[in-house]
Amino acid sequence: MRLVVDLTPRAAARGLAMDEALFESARRGGEDAVRIWQSRRAVVVGRSQAVASECDRDELARLGIPVVRRISGGGAVYHYPGNLNVSVTLSDGRLGSVDEAFTWLGRTVAAGVRGLGIDAEVQDRSVRVAGRKISGAAQARRGAAVLVHATLLVRRDKFALGGLLLAMQTGYAPGGTRSHASETTTLSDALGRRVAISRAAAAIADSMALASAATLGQRLMPGTISPAEAAAARRWLRERYGRREWNEAR
Repeated sequence: MRLVVDLTPRAAARGLAMDEALFESARRGGEDAVRIWQSRRAVVVGRSQAVASECDRDELARLGIPVVRRISGGGAVYHYPGNLNVSVTLSDGRLGSVDEAFTWLGRTVAAGVRGLGIDAEVQDRSVRVAGRKISGAAQARRGAAVLVHATLLVRRDKFALGGLLLAMQTGYAPGGTRSHASETTTLSDALGRRVAISRAAAAIADSMALASAATLGQRLMPGTISPAEAAAARRWLRERYGRREWNEAR
């Protein structure tokens, strides 16, 4: 199983296109992957969410922050440099049911957080520190193949979540799948000092390596994106994630 780490913040649409390219590669028998990555600022909505009821599009346009729709379910999240993304693509169902896969990823992320000296616990589909959410997850399945991905808040952004996500405001009335507002914290807040993205990524990579060996029976080794996967990601970007018709379909 390969580990791909890319900590250069890139367009969220490009990152989601790569998630789908690796997902489809796994579905067709390609090598399983763990990808740790960052994106530039974007609001990412779940597949079945209505954009107008999840974010203030006028405010996002003023700030130059795009809205991108992912293929997995769940609620809206804010991507930005300082919010680490962890994506796992598997060719088969070794993680078990949907709930079991969420639990596996949550426990793995929580182990990485504990490796930094922070007490963390899994609650539902999130990881929490002192009751506050530090990581959330979403999932997609096609046949036996699984994509399960999560965010991990490493440090705060200059834009507050409450000004971008309507679920954080009074009067929230979702037109599709509901986002669940929750108080959040970051690794930097929990430790009282700035945590480097590279340090957080290394902690998650270490916990992923242990979980991969123990649960999946695979050794996690540094790897790369194949030319075919890179080409597929460019195609998904053109045909889906880079298109308003997809991103604002609801």
